[in-house]
Amino acid sequence: MAGRKTGQEDGGQKDGSCCCWTNAWRKNRDGNYIVHLNGFPIGLKFIDPEGSGLLLFHTRHLLSAEANELASVAYDSEIISLVEGKQLEIAHDDRITWVTLIEGASHLTDGSVRSLLEKVLAALAAAGLSLTPANRRSAI
Repeated sequence: MAGRKTGQEDGGQKDGSCCCWTNAWRKNRDGNYIVHLNGFPIGLKFIDPEGSGLLLFHTRHLLSAEANELASVAYDSEIISLVEGKQLEIAHDDRITWVTLIEGASHLTDGSVRSLLEKVLAALAAAGLSLTPANRRSAI
């Protein structure tokens, strides 16, 4: 990702212009990519089992896996459809959420990676999981 500047394959605009998506990612010493998006720290690992291009994202939050907020996350209909079709997996652990795009290569090709990830993050933020105070629900 670090070498590409523009293009839909990175979640850029359909006209090929850069939306700062690709340039924001930084490679860490473990070979994974990291970025902050919509108030969440995001890690990305590319896994290529037999050419499918699995994309494994993870983000940190402040809740345990048993927290009520995790059970009440309301995802967008597109996300629900992908989960039901076994094209997307979302799993919650203590203080971390895993998001797996099963056919990651096709999502890179059609430019949908960023929008799908933003939809998942919007649902997490609405449930109060964002680390950014402005994006968290107030607990009154």
